Amino acid sequence: MKNFYEKIEAYLRGKLDAKEKALFEKEISENPELKKAAILHSLGMTQSPTAGDPVRETLAKVRKQAGSLSRPQMAWKDQSRFFFLDRARVARAAAVIVFLLAIPAALFLYPLPNHTALIEKHTLIPDCGDVAGETPDTRNLKQEAAYVYCGIIPGGLDTLLQLAGTGENFNIANFYLANFYLKNKNYEAALSEFDKCLLHQSVLNEYDSGYVQLVRFNRLLAILGSSGSSEQLLSELEQFLEEYPGNQKAQSLHKELKHPIRKIRKN
Repeated sequence: MKNFYEKIEAYLRGKLDAKEKALFEKEISENPELKKAAILHSLGMTQSPTAGDPVRETLAKVRKQAGSLSRPQMAWKDQSRFFFLDRARVARAAAVIVFLLAIPAALFLYPLPNHTALIEKHTLIPDCGDVAGETPDTRNLKQEAAYVYCGIIPGGLDTLLQLAGTGENFNIANFYLANFYLKNKNYEAALSEFDKCLLHQSVLNEYDSGYVQLVRFNRLLAILGSSGSSEQLLSELEQFLEEYPGNQKAQSLHKELKHPIRKIRKN
């Protein structure tokens, strides 16, 4: 059989004389197994023929005489062997596989901050009073509540609850209480207190006109924390941006929530 393969290569490269060529063609035409072996061996020749090579010229001549050749029927092992001999085809297949794997990897492995991280990143922080570090004037409710919220003096939640008003006795301490709840991830309580703040906007405006904007934005963060749904929040956030287009934290939060991967994950 070794001599037969040598004859195939000699035949394709035009190295057989007329008598040898005729004998070889007669041999493979009469024996289907030898004909199949000749085709397979010619496909597996390691050196690609270049212009002017007798192999290319012989194959072109055969193609011209025979017309379109049907694809040879090969066993799967032979198909695999010839597939991997074609490096360009292997490279293309590998690129497609990598691309197809990259899509789900981007969708499910791309790091997106969770809702708690978004809230901490975007929370608007109330001021901590005019003279941080000094003992608050107990006659100044705003200063005392601010110092408690910011941790400048002890007391925390219990003190803020004592300072905050109830019902119609709403006061500035309720504002700091709402933000204290938000800072400590008690989102439902924060939402309830922010709603009270919005019912008493006139009280907030007496201290600072910017407090209403802060309350409205931080209230949205409380909604995000309590409901866990960014879709529910987006419409209210877009309305907020229409009224306060210069609010950078609102712009940043909107961009985060509209991230295409977050939308696909629906979180």
